[in-house]
Amino acid sequence: MSFLTGAKSAPFDLYTSTTISDPSVVTMCGSRWSAEDGREFVLVQNAGTALGAGVVVQGPVAVSANFVGLSPATTSTTGYSATYPIAAAIGGKVIQIATGATAVLVNQFQDGYLNVVEGTGLGQTLKIASITAAATTAATVITVEDQFLVATSTDSRFTLTLCPYGTPFGTALTTHGVIISPATTLTGMTLGVTAYPIPASTATVASYGYVQTKGLVAVLGSSTVALGIDVCVPSGVAGAVATYAVATGPRIGTAVVATASTKYNMINLSV
Repeated sequence: MSFLTGAKSAPFDLYTSTTISDPSVVTMCGSRWSAEDGREFVLVQNAGTALGAGVVVQGPVAVSANFVGLSPATTSTTGYSATYPIAAAIGGKVIQIATGATAVLVNQFQDGYLNVVEGTGLGQTLKIASITAAATTAATVITVEDQFLVATSTDSRFTLTLCPYGTPFGTALTTHGVIISPATTLTGMTLGVTAYPIPASTATVASYGYVQTKGLVAVLGSSTVALGIDVCVPSGVAGAVATYAVATGPRIGTAVVATASTKYNMINLSV
C-alpha cells in the first residue's frame, strides 16, 4: 500500500526508494503524510550511510557547542553590514549575529531553528528561512520565516539548531542528514523507523525517503520484549529497540507481539 492522504500528495510513492535532487522535494524535508490505515510518515534526507528497513533513525548529529549562546554582531565584527539589524524589532524577520569558533556554511541551518536563550526576548523559537556563510567570529545574517514577537537587544544570546530531518538546501549532504540511531548515546532527535531501505547521499546528490513516525511497523529488537511493554532507544545495538527502563532513553512505541532479539518485531510506533 503506497497511497498517502493529506492536503497535498507526497512527492513520490511510499515504497519507492529514491535518490533525487528535485527542488520540489528539497524544500519538503520534515513534511508529514498519513496513510489510509492510520500510519504516519515524515520525509527525510539521509546522510552518508545507507539505511536498511526496520531500523530506528535519528536526526543529524547535534552541531558544535560553538553554535550555542551566540551574541549579536557589532560594528567591529568581521563582515558587519549596517544594512542588517543586530537587534530584532517586533515584526522583524532579519537579524545579524556573530559566529563563534566555528564557521557557518551558506544555508547550513535552513529549516532549522533560531532561539533566544538569554537576555531580552528570551524564549522565542523561530524557523530559519536562510543564513549567510560566515567565517569564525564573523557576522552572519539570518532570515526567519515568522516575525519576532518580542524585540531583542545587544544583551540577547542566540542558539542555532540544524533541521532535524536533514538539510533541505544541499549543504554538507553526508553529515547534515539523518543517521541510524546509535547503540548507546543518542546524538540527535529520534525520528522514527525506516519502512524500506534509503540509499546514502553523496557529496553532491541527496537521497530522500520516508521514515514512519506512527502506527504498526516492524523494527529490529536487541532483546526479548513482552507483549504490551513499551520499547525505547538506545538499546545497545544500533537502530534497535529494547524494553523501556527509566533513564535509558525515550519511549518510541509498544510491542504488539512478544518480540525476540535480532528479529524484526512489530510495534505500535509513536514518536
